[in-house]
Amino acid sequence: MNPLLLALHLAACVPAQNDGPINPWARPIRLPAMDRPTLVAVELDGHAFRFAKPDQSDIRVKTAFGAPESMLVRRPVQSRTRLVPQEFQADTVSAGPAAAGAFSLVIRLRPGQPRPNSLRLVTPLRDFEKRVLVEGLGSDGKAATLAEGVIADYSSLADFRADSIPFDPGLYRQFRVTIDTPTDRQESAIRELVRRAGKPLSERLQATTRPFRVDRVEFSGLNEVSDSEPAQWDRVPPPEWTVVQDAARRETLFQFDTGLRPLVGLELTGAEGNFRRSVRLEVPEKVRGATLWKTVASGVFSRLALQGDTQESTRLTFPESRHGTMRLVVSNLDSPPIQATGLRMLAARVEILFMANPGQDYRLEYGDPRARAPAFDTSGIDAALAFGTTPTRVTLGQPVPGAQPDMPAPIEDTTDYPTPETGPMSHPGASLNQFFNPWVFGVVLLVLGALLLVSLAQAVARLDGGKPEGLKDQQPELKDGGE
Repeated sequence: MNPLLLALHLAACVPAQNDGPINPWARPIRLPAMDRPTLVAVELDGHAFRFAKPDQSDIRVKTAFGAPESMLVRRPVQSRTRLVPQEFQADTVSAGPAAAGAFSLVIRLRPGQPRPNSLRLVTPLRDFEKRVLVEGLGSDGKAATLAEGVIADYSSLADFRADSIPFDPGLYRQFRVTIDTPTDRQESAIRELVRRAGKPLSERLQATTRPFRVDRVEFSGLNEVSDSEPAQWDRVPPPEWTVVQDAARRETLFQFDTGLRPLVGLELTGAEGNFRRSVRLEVPEKVRGATLWKTVASGVFSRLALQGDTQESTRLTFPESRHGTMRLVVSNLDSPPIQATGLRMLAARVEILFMANPGQDYRLEYGDPRARAPAFDTSGIDAALAFGTTPTRVTLGQPVPGAQPDMPAPIEDTTDYPTPETGPMSHPGASLNQFFNPWVFGVVLLVLGALLLVSLAQAVARLDGGKPEGLKDQQPELKDGGE
């Protein structure tokens, strides 16, 4: 037998390793110019939602040679920065007497602390009034006046206390706080009457000198906090929808095709007139061979337009749900049906993250209903996200059945998508991937090597005019009687 035919026959007998789903759809991923590996995010569109599995377990990102890339499926998130009020304490560098009998403290902000917009002198004392000067100290020791104000407490007269001084710190990180009179003379509220023999009645007040104690200095400022939250939904029209008036039940039925998008809400658009109607959202459910409609959400739609002012609430939100067909039921009672021009679905977003290498082409594949969920090593993607890397947003090209990167004729992206074949040969790289299966390729190499050695031995034997001596010596001798 021909050695090559024998090798191919043996390779066909070896079971091929399952290298992934056989997806009938492929989409080129449009990447920008890159000079280094980049974390990219591609968002699924209507075609992907319609033909991919609901759990996205069939989706794969592959290179131009059909090699799968590690990827992560997630809901898109958007970053936001908020200003959060924060109180904090700085380091006291020095404290001591100042000119004209005043008292001063030098305070330095710690690394990472935000810019303050006010300071507060925390003291346990009551009934005081002090003038405070706030200065900024530069690296050269020069001082610049930032604010001057009065802190006071009038507890004996009224429930009033003001112990904060607002100021603009500019670029200063070190400040000097000066209190004009660190001690004050406080008279007692009790008058003492003194009567002495031969002298008129007199009054005497007791006065004490009280130091102004400062426990600490607190700053207040706005700290920037960055966090992320799930991205908002997309408002998309349903691919198809119809309106049916059920006169017997006095209801209006808006039945629509969702395109298998994951929905989180529904809007009624173009409504006219004044109304307030109960609504419910229903999905079909098979029960003992019959199709019944099951309610998954309910609410109230209303619209009130009076004297040029319009208040409208025609949105119904619900937990994420994915069904091929839904219907919105509006209860009319004995009133005329609501006049509306359309529906808008609030569809959740889903994106695919992967690390793209410069100079490499990628495609997104999906559509195999028998696919199993992959188990990729996403440590690189997770690390990039943990470091705060913002993925580069990319888009998908036109869907192509059984697409190869060098196939130039994509189909048009319309709502009426053609249904591709799902047999084994519809996979864009099925035969190629099977040939490069490591088990099959290894067996082929071993068989070809053995056949090559046998062919070389036969060729040497013909050149010597017979079989090699080593082969002759190995022939068994026949005994008498044929034994």
